[in-house]
Amino acid sequence: MNLYELSYLVSPELSEEELNSYLEKINGLISKEGELKKSENLGLKNLSRLIKEKKTAYLVSSLFELEPEKLSGLKEEIGKEKEMLQSTIIRRKEEKKRKEKIRKPEKETTEAKEEKEKASGEPEKKEDLEKIGEKLDEILKD
Repeated sequence: MNLYELSYLVSPELSEEELNSYLEKINGLISKEGELKKSENLGLKNLSRLIKEKKTAYLVSSLFELEPEKLSGLKEEIGKEKEMLQSTIIRRKEEKKRKEKIRKPEKETTEAKEEKEKASGEPEKKEDLEKIGEKLDEILKD
């Protein structure tokens, strides 16, 4: 079995209830022939050009496994759908895994900084700045 992704545009004229039943119908067609992994309605999108005289459409993406011999039959079934404005099926080499973001170390709290500075024996920078400020005040008063 190969992994495929079906991306398709659905007419914006469908109500939310009709859209959900239509998506179930398409998912049923996929499940009849193969194994549906994931189906996601990406919402109503503005189209860059008119497709079947529509300016907007629902974008849906489905990930599924299917025997290569059954692909042409699924394409024919999907092609008969009147509510589908446009569709494309691509073969995926493997399911994309989301890369985990590398987390930056959390900023240390002031208490943790103070403890670290006391342990290392280094004076706090704030105290140094305050001392400098006091010395400047003394100089400027003279």
